[in-house]
Amino acid sequence: MLQPAVLAILLLAGGCAAGQDSQADRQLTPADFAKPGKPRPEAEPVQAGARTDAETDFEQAADFTAEAEVEPEIEPQGAAENQPPAAAVAAAPPLINEPAEPRIVDAMVGQVNGRAIYARTVFTEIDEQLRTLGQTLPPRQFNKQAQQLIQGRLRQIVFERLILGESERDLHPQEVVGVTMFLKKFREELLRLYGTGAEGRAQVEIVRQTGLTLDEAVEQKRQEIVVQRFLRLKFVPKINVTRKDIERYYREHLDEYNPPPRRSLRLICATSPAAAETIQRRLENGDPFTEIAHDPQLNANNPGKGGLIETTTGVRLTELNEAIKSLEVGQYCDPIMIDGKVWCAYVESIEHRPGTPLREVQLKIETKLRAQQFRRYTQEYESELFETGSYNPLPQMAEKLIEVAVSRYQRLP
Repeated sequence: MLQPAVLAILLLAGGCAAGQDSQADRQLTPADFAKPGKPRPEAEPVQAGARTDAETDFEQAADFTAEAEVEPEIEPQGAAENQPPAAAVAAAPPLINEPAEPRIVDAMVGQVNGRAIYARTVFTEIDEQLRTLGQTLPPRQFNKQAQQLIQGRLRQIVFERLILGESERDLHPQEVVGVTMFLKKFREELLRLYGTGAEGRAQVEIVRQTGLTLDEAVEQKRQEIVVQRFLRLKFVPKINVTRKDIERYYREHLDEYNPPPRRSLRLICATSPAAAETIQRRLENGDPFTEIAHDPQLNANNPGKGGLIETTTGVRLTELNEAIKSLEVGQYCDPIMIDGKVWCAYVESIEHRPGTPLREVQLKIETKLRAQQFRRYTQEYESELFETGSYNPLPQMAEKLIEVAVSRYQRLP
């Protein structure tokens, strides 16, 4: 079925909406930042031969995956067919890279728009995660985390099935031809990748490596490109990112593009009141701070490394942090009493990292903002489909899947 990112990365370069700013002020166009989508290794289409316009359209998508927001490390501050539902469970073919053995993973758990959902469909994408959980967690924790995985994957599948019906109805005859031609070449490529051209070998290898049959892999790709096309046409015209939006985002995330300096600090936490007096006296006498910080009789804060830390955000002690901000390289603060302990800090080095000007990141910001708008439209549409769609209740289907997961994956006591 569709990967989670598919529902958020579907804008074509030619379909992106233009901003509100004038051409002179804007300096950006969607074509400047659009880039081809990332094909799956096992699903890369054959490149040879001429393509029709309809066929080419189904291969193009802009990658709108927003980059992960990375929290800066704080040292030491910071120290998840068409049959009625049935309870029958049958043995299924092996899943990914597993030796052949009976599998209780092919139970039909429900329907969406009259199309059956089988346990194997749900488990194929999360098989490796469930295996790891089953091997490492006790039963109660396994059940809790498996339930979260299954519910998330099930909701995704139901959404895909709900949107698929509307996507298929929206296809024009010429586009149906384009999809058919694309899938023919996609199938040939799967035969080449998994069976060196031999269908019998490909049938065995693709099941062994992906958990899907050849026909299921082709059908999965068909659903993916049909839904991609539908979502592009439905939401791309609504997306609008202006120059002002980009500048506002840059100002609101200055730390991201203009990082604070990195400081190498040495911290001393006196081991006792007597040690605090000794530290104060030795500092006044001009003894090197590093030498004092390495003394385990005086420093309770990692004396083996001389209390050394590197940070861009400061330390967890507010009073000490404020004192550090005013220090230059080679300076130390006077001992400070904090929560009954005496602390002292020394700045060993400061690395001022260069910032990134707006002109160098404006395309990246625009892509991120477009992705955010697309996700918002998709989530709103998802809520609408879940309110009006025809499907078995999610808790009911999830309960059946969890029973199967416990039988299949949970580690025996």
